[in-house]
Amino acid sequence: MNGVWHGSTNEVVLMASGSNEGIATVDPLSIREEQRSYESNLWMLPNPNTFTSQPLAVINGKSYSAED
Repeated sequence: MNGVWHGSTNEVVLMASGSNEGIATVDPLSIREEQRSYESNLWMLPNPNTFTSQPLAVINGKSYSAED
């Protein structure tokens, strides 16, 4: 479980493809740009001190960690 100061891996999903927060009638891609503009989402990105080099996303064979 992540505390407030360690961040959340859910923010990686939000930044990559948007998050409809479980509302089936909302297309996550349609709200992604707006969500990316919220300052509070940046505060909740995974903290490199906690997640270190653990892969959080793997795209086309390339891994991305909190250190990236």
